[in-house]
Amino acid sequence: MNQTDIAIVGGGLAGVGLAEQLHRQGVDYQLFEARDRLGGRIESKAYDGARFDLGPAWFWHVQPRLTAACERFGIDVFEQFSDGELLFEDSGRQVHRGLGFASLVSASLAQLGRLFGSRAEKPVKTVIRDWATEPDTATDADQGFGMEHPSTEITGRIQSIWHGQVLFGASEMAPQFGGYMEGALEQAQRVAQHVLGETANLRSTLLAGSPDSPHQP
Repeated sequence: MNQTDIAIVGGGLAGVGLAEQLHRQGVDYQLFEARDRLGGRIESKAYDGARFDLGPAWFWHVQPRLTAACERFGIDVFEQFSDGELLFEDSGRQVHRGLGFASLVSASLAQLGRLFGSRAEKPVKTVIRDWATEPDTATDADQGFGMEHPSTEITGRIQSIWHGQVLFGASEMAPQFGGYMEGALEQAQRVAQHVLGETANLRSTLLAGSPDSPHQP
């Protein structure tokens, strides 16, 4: 059995981001993921030679970590369409057209029918991913209706229970971009800085205790 001092639980963007930072610094770790794939809520499905995103599909240019990751791994990005007409259905099922701004309409087949006519109710394939019902992502507490990303803060008192041995790196715990892809990388960076700092301290302690250390009396 392989042994390691660092276990990363979860191979979503935060876990993979943390693993990449530790790997670049030559720090040993093991990553554990319940699914048979990495990426967490970043997922796509293949159909007829094309791939369709079921998770996040866009980000802002003011999110530096995600922008840098796309550049580092050669991921092509493009600006959101801003030409054409906005077409959407509000909560009262009233259809709004011709408001002068293009947008991607994602809705149920019934809604597509109301927007585009009966032909839109019969797509060649329908793929729906509700992450709140995906057992490796959500719990029963996520079934409620919310208008904003949840804010989760682990207090120092709770952290002290594990004496700094358990660190939480989920996107929702990021102080600036909580709940977003950038937040996952933000929190991964914070955890990596802590782990690398502790690793450096341990190495310094071991070096100081070495018989070959110049600091020995």
